[in-house]
Amino acid sequence: MQALAKDILEKLYIKEKKSTVQISKICDCHDTTIWRKLKKYNIPIWGKGTFLKDIKFSEEHKNNISKAKKGKPTANQFKLGHPPTKGTKDMVGLWHCSEEHKKILSNLKKGVPRSEETKHKMSEGMKGKIPWITGKHHSEESKRKMSEAHKGEKSYTWKGGITLLIKSIRLCFNYRQWRSDIFTRDNFTCQKCDETISEYLNIHHIKSLSSILQKHEITTLEKAIECEELWNINNGITLCKECHKLIHKKRRITNAKFVCGII
Repeated sequence: MQALAKDILEKLYIKEKKSTVQISKICDCHDTTIWRKLKKYNIPIWGKGTFLKDIKFSEEHKNNISKAKKGKPTANQFKLGHPPTKGTKDMVGLWHCSEEHKKILSNLKKGVPRSEETKHKMSEGMKGKIPWITGKHHSEESKRKMSEAHKGEKSYTWKGGITLLIKSIRLCFNYRQWRSDIFTRDNFTCQKCDETISEYLNIHHIKSLSSILQKHEITTLEKAIECEELWNINNGITLCKECHKLIHKKRRITNAKFVCGII
């Protein structure tokens, strides 16, 4: 990972005008980490600082923007029911597909993973919009059906009913000692973004706890305490909360793709 030094952040954020999301991809960390570093180094934030106010568009650029907007209704006109302009992309809203064609379109992209650029564009497009589910509630019957459909062995995350055992392991003395040894070894510092605030720090299992239990067929706390691999400090690493979330998010996406047969 590229070090998050002040001079590097200033170059990427202020000089090259990159967003926090773009910088997080370059430095291989969470974008929240970038925000914290900007605040820590007192680097002015877009929209709050003054450096963007000095940027002026050329007359040619202004004319290009004006030509591109001519003849097209504004966002406010759409809200007031302004009809789409003929011969433009706005007319797509008036076209209707047959049921058969809808099915073909629906199946075209099934199982095809989206690129990071597409995900970013979708995220930006939804910002500020109110989700359709807001204010709506599932009935008790609907909640019960959804619960039953994903309960126990029906869930793709089912690993043989080891949840209670994992909770017991996390509460035992050996586990607390294992965490303490890893924090000490890593000098209480996130190994991805160098965060040192103790309340932000977690221990991440490089090889998941559940996979070790399954590998050695561990079903009791006594067997878990006797397993050497479970307490190997090389299987743990210190991460801040945001970097830990990012790693688990990537792991969940990979697991879901594997279950769906995408990979």
